[in-house]
Amino acid sequence: MTIFETTSPIASKDPGPSNEGPRADISLESLGYQVFSTLKAPVGWAERVRHQAEVPADERDAHWLKHTGVQTRDSYFTLVVPIHNEAAGLNTFLGVLMHSFVPRAVNVQIVFVTNGCTDGSAQGIREALETIARYHDDSAPGSNPQVKNLETSLRDDGIREPPIAVAVNSSQYVHIDTDTRGKANALNLGNELALQAGHRVVISIDSDCCPEPAALMTMFAEMHAEIQRNSERPGVVSGMQSLEWNPERELFPAERTPGRMFKTHRDANKDARGVLGWLMGWDAQWLQRSGGVPQSVIEDFALGLQADILGGGKRVVDAKIWGYGPTERADYWGAYRRWSQGAFQLRDRYAHDQENRAYVWRETAKEASPYSILYHVAREVYHSRMGLLTAAYRTVRHAYSFVMGWLDNRRDPKSQTWEQLRSTRLR
Repeated sequence: MTIFETTSPIASKDPGPSNEGPRADISLESLGYQVFSTLKAPVGWAERVRHQAEVPADERDAHWLKHTGVQTRDSYFTLVVPIHNEAAGLNTFLGVLMHSFVPRAVNVQIVFVTNGCTDGSAQGIREALETIARYHDDSAPGSNPQVKNLETSLRDDGIREPPIAVAVNSSQYVHIDTDTRGKANALNLGNELALQAGHRVVISIDSDCCPEPAALMTMFAEMHAEIQRNSERPGVVSGMQSLEWNPERELFPAERTPGRMFKTHRDANKDARGVLGWLMGWDAQWLQRSGGVPQSVIEDFALGLQADILGGGKRVVDAKIWGYGPTERADYWGAYRRWSQGAFQLRDRYAHDQENRAYVWRETAKEASPYSILYHVAREVYHSRMGLLTAAYRTVRHAYSFVMGWLDNRRDPKSQTWEQLRSTRLR
């Protein structure tokens, strides 16, 4: 049994009949009950899990084969989880992750990368790995999984101590703690370990988000098929974003609708930001050949544009992941300011390549075009119900954030840090 074949109380109540997809085995006494919890996950995620059909233990391998086209014993992938100061939400995130449908025969490497953490996140992951080892030793006497130092060489001077790992059945859980801040570096470290393990499929998940149970299976299936179609230049895939606004901390009180949910299904072939950083997949060998995730760009939509430029393309697949939308004004504007900074960084990355520089700017500057501004004005008027003055104010703030992103890039062109958005984090 792996950590994925566990559950927690919130998903065990009233499962009900459904054909929406699989979920983890709810009959097991597991870490979900003993240590990790999903009680603070988004309500929408919990509702989806509660109504998804259980896959009997003896049918899991066949279910995986049906949906991926690959036998479980022939399925290999690495899951990378970048973590920066997420200690408060780790319990929730790990509880959610355990609901993922990944049969025990699948060879999966889960790499947690705590980067520049100052809040106890690194200690939290270490304790989680120790708990996993103890739990599996108790449930399978004699298996004796232990947390050990991982013998590996990684290109990061910020790693002060050897990475640690615990192997259970076909799974390996790895923790890397580095002083080097930035998601790009964390993804590149995970990609290095994937290559060392012989894995081509790599998936990343943000640790403040909640993937639905079938998300990893869908991502693996799509990325594996992508590599089979185009081994030299496979594209980048991403999941579908499901935003939930917390009705207790609504951004604009005049718009308050208790329990309101927003779903954004972005078309990656039309939208430069279509590769959603919350949940991404790529080919480890392709990323290595292309120079890795750009470490001079703060936003991860750069990976999708990089795939476009190199001929692989990018697309969204039906793998759903939940997260909280910003419910504080500072976070709302801060998110756009950070996106703008990343757009300017990406443009500067191709300063000596006029064709690609022009392409990047066409894609990222859509948000600053007159059409985009008019769209935002109309959208604000429609949603605010507070008149043109309020809409104009928000539009000005939108433009202001874009300019501030430009100034941030001028001050520190290679910045990989930003002020975290408090209202979007798991609790």
